[in-house]
Formats: sequence, C-alpha cells, structure tokens
Amino acid sequence: MDIQIYDVIDGVTAATVKRLLASGSNEPITLHINSPGGNVTDALAIFNNLRAYAGNVTALVDGLAASSATLVMLAADEVVMAAHSLIMVHNPWSVVMGDASAMRRSADTLDKAAGEMVTLYAERTGQSAEAITAIMEAETWYNAEETVAAGFAKRVEASEQDKPRMSAVAMAYLANITNRPEAAAQRRETQIAALWKFMPDDPAVAQLKNSQDINTMSVEQIRAAALNALGQGTTPTAPPRQDVGAFADNGNAVQDGMIEALLDRAGVAKSQDKSNHFRTMSLAEMARASLTEKGVSVNAFGTKMQMVGAAFTHTSSDFGHVLMNVSEKAMLRGWENSGETFNRWAKKGTLSNFHTAHRAGLGGFPSLPKVKEGAEYQYVTADDRSAPIALATYGGLFSITRQAIINDDMSVFQSIPANMGRAASRTIGDLVYAILMSNNNFTDGKPLFHDDHGNIVTNAEGFVPAALGEARKQMRMQKDRHGNTLNIAPGFVIVPAALESIAMQVLRSTSVPGAETNSGIMNPVNSLGELVVESRLDAHSPDSWYVAAEQGSDTVEVAYLDGVDTPYLEQQEGWSVDGVSYKCRIDAGVAPLDYRGMVRGGKA
Repeated sequence: MDIQIYDVIDGVTAATVKRLLASGSNEPITLHINSPGGNVTDALAIFNNLRAYAGNVTALVDGLAASSATLVMLAADEVVMAAHSLIMVHNPWSVVMGDASAMRRSADTLDKAAGEMVTLYAERTGQSAEAITAIMEAETWYNAEETVAAGFAKRVEASEQDKPRMSAVAMAYLANITNRPEAAAQRRETQIAALWKFMPDDPAVAQLKNSQDINTMSVEQIRAAALNALGQGTTPTAPPRQDVGAFADNGNAVQDGMIEALLDRAGVAKSQDKSNHFRTMSLAEMARASLTEKGVSVNAFGTKMQMVGAAFTHTSSDFGHVLMNVSEKAMLRGWENSGETFNRWAKKGTLSNFHTAHRAGLGGFPSLPKVKEGAEYQYVTADDRSAPIALATYGGLFSITRQAIINDDMSVFQSIPANMGRAASRTIGDLVYAILMSNNNFTDGKPLFHDDHGNIVTNAEGFVPAALGEARKQMRMQKDRHGNTLNIAPGFVIVPAALESIAMQVLRSTSVPGAETNSGIMNPVNSLGELVVESRLDAHSPDSWYVAAEQGSDTVEVAYLDGVDTPYLEQQEGWSVDGVSYKCRIDAGVAPLDYRGMVRGGKA
C-alpha cells in the first residue's frame, strides 16, 4: 500500500495516515514524502503510529523532507532518497506571547522537543548527540547522496525515469520561509494579467508594465518590482511583527495564528489560545496583516478591493494558504459529519489506478486438497466470474472572492466548503444505494437480487421476525460454485425510514408477539444485526429492506484511489473570479462484489 504525504503536516495529515494504517492489514507500506514539514506534535503522532505498525514501512523521499517531515521519514524501516531529492534538519522553535514565565516554559518545552529529535536522529545515523546538535543548530540541508552519507537514508533510488519534483505546496512554503522567488512558466501570462488587474492606476506601475525588461523577468520579479514602484516614498504600515501566537512550526506562526482564529470563528475547531490576536480581526484585516507582517506597504493601494487582491496574489503573503487550510478542514468536517450510512456496512477497498479491476467474490476456491508426504502442491482454480470495479472522479468548484473577504462573510468557511464535503460523501452514498435499489444484472446476467440467487424473502406480513429469520437462513445456506456451504452470518439490517420504528422493536425486543400467553417465547432475531436506517430507500420502496453480511465481506465495495477515503482540495488563483477558486475532488469506484452476502426482503 502506498501512503503519500505531499503537503504540510497537520492534524488532517496525521488522522489520514492513522486511518490508512488501520486499513492496511499489516501489508508492506511505501511512504512517499514530499513535504516542507509542519506541526511537530502531528509529525510525532505519525511517527508513533508508523513505529507501531506491524508491517514493513519504506519511506521514499520523492522531493523534499524538511523540518518535522524528517521525523516521519525516520519512522520507516528503510529510508530511500529519490534522485535530486533533499532533506533539511533544524532545531524546533516557537513564538510565544506572554510574560517572562511563559517564555521560560516555552524554552523548556523546546529543549525537551530538541532532545527527542537529537535522540531519534542519532539513533538512525549512528552519530553522536553532540554532532547531531551541531547539525540542527546550523539548519543543515542535504542532497540525496549526502543524506545517505550522513546516515539518514540507506540508498538513493536507482531509477532516473521519473525525476521527482517538489509539490506546489512545498515550494510555496519554502518561498514563504526563505523568501526565494518562484517561477511559474506555464501560468506566466495568466498570473501577470491577474497582477496588473489588482494593481492601482499609478504612473510607476504603468511604466513598468510597458517596459521591455519584464520579458526577461519571472512573475515574482515583476510582482516585486511593481510593489517596490508603488512603495517609493512610502513607509511600511508596520514592520514584521515580533509577537505572534504560540505555535511550533516551520516559521509560519502568522498563518498558524490566522488558521486557528478562522477555524474557531467558523465553528470547525475551538481555539484554546486566548492570546491569539487574530481572533478579533475581520477577514479583510487578516488580508492586510498578511501583507504588513511581511513588510509590504499597503498605503499605495487605492481601495480595499486592491489591497485584498494583492493579499491573494502576493507569494510571500500567508493569506492564500490560510484560506486553503481552513477551507480544507471545513470540507473534511462536512465529509465526516455528512450523516451518510454506507460506510458503516459497505466494504472499503483500494485501487491504484483507473483501470478496471476484478474481484473474485465469494464464489472463491474449493476445499483445499490433501497434500501427501513428499507430494507436490497443486494449483486450485478460482472462480472466473469476477466482479469488475473501476475508479471515477467526482468533483465540483467553489470560490472565495474579494467581496466575501471585505464583507467578512464567514459562510465561505462555515457552510460552502462543508457543504462541498457533504456533497462528496453524498455522491458516494448515492452510488452505493443505487446498487441496492436498481437491482441491475450481476456478472452472471441475472439481477443482483433474484430467486435463482436465493437472496429474496417476501411475505404478506412484511418486516416480522419470521422474515428476518428466513433471510438469515438464506445467507447461511449460500454455496460457492463448488457446492461448499458458506455459512455467512448477517451483520447489518438496512431499512427505509418508514420501517425504523418497527425494525427497532423487532431487533431489540427479547420476546415476540404472543409472549404474553407464553413467557418462554424468545425473539429469535434479537440483535440479528446492526440497524442502518437509510432514507433514500423510502422513495424507492418503503416496504423493502435488506440484510448484509459483516463489514469487510463481499457485499458492495467502495474503493478509493490509493486508499485515500477523503476528498481532496486544490486551490488556484482566480482568473474567471476575483479571488481564489477551489476544486473539491474524490476518486472512488463502487460495485457489487457478490450476491451471496446480501438479501432483500419485502411484502409479497
């Protein structure tokens, strides 16, 4: 199984890795890393989860492992560097607002964190603690060969066919940290056009725009030159601040403070830091602060619209990443709190590409033949009626405009990304339940629920203990193509909302109707399976219900690309909108695996 850490490390990254490890069944894992680092405690959480994993873990640094990403890297059994990849090792640091006691406590905490890092680095490399301490204090960068020589990695990957590149997010973070310009050749014309649109009418800007010099300049150089032209004769409204919220990260305390404040205002995550001065700022004030914290003057902007537009497009500004981070967390919260029921019973799977895959199903293998002493093992023949499944991409767009920022419209975080996350989850749910309701033909040419499949129960009374008992019997008596009884046990009872009350009564009662005259009559279907109530079924048939085998059985599979079972958010500077556009995407495939693990019931 492949796990990718191609972004800043935060709580979302740590939670995603933990979920993937839980579904890994101790199979070997390749951990692809291309990250500028991030939150130290989240990196340590990933480290500990990887160390606790029973299977083999290989870390492959595809482009960059910087700061806390190196801690994640060290959790692997083997570290491999791709050609031309880099790592960076430095001391942990934090920024604190408070009195002298708070400063001392922060220093003590940093010393403890540094001590843990020294121990881990020394354990991997075999170097002394003194040597590691010197490396960290110097903020040391290594290329692939130097990383191996220093003992952080075992080898450099031999293949040169796919030369890795740093992710856009990693490059953006490095640009923020080191103030290095970024050239974006493929989007040069679009970015330059957006830059001029956000600039005020100014003779110095007009002169630069008409200059031939810009033909040989990068977009960042043009942007810097334009801002310098605007800033001639002005003084920055504020120098880079020295007091920001208390976070340990990669030099991005300003954006961390903004992210925490916006998550709190949007109701996504409660902030415990009362000293975070960004909590009292409007969105427009944060846009202004993201510029002034970098020493960029805002006096030259004639209107608030131009100032907010500059915050969107200025590469050294934290504002774009702040919006991206908060939107992503709000989207994932919407996904997790969508109220969907399919993930309680459907089988979760993984596909590594968009080609059609085939699952063997419960037709399975015959009983294993006896192997006599000294005899050869014989190949057994699997069922060739495999169920096809393939990935598809589902997604949509939304935007955060300059007008929304100026109007302090928190719905761009409170509802829009969350609704997009809920829509992604709802899309998968629609696909899953469409399989039950549509009853299309299975691989044998017959409907999924069919008398010949032995998975239909009908009676005049509807949802009663006798009908459930018959469904259980049908599941247990299912046979593979070799005649072997499968003895499948029910795990879930799926009903429309119209049957919820009667289903609760039937499944949770210890006795059945008539017990008042004979107290010895017990309910034979008490706790037969976990009750799942799905309102989509009501529109199809308020009388139909379903019994499914335990989760993980071959019923309906929901497969995700590389096992990533959450939607992905991409950000792009707006061209068709004045702001930033976001794309919410999820790659998933849904298909029935076998009819033997499901039974449909209903009135005759």
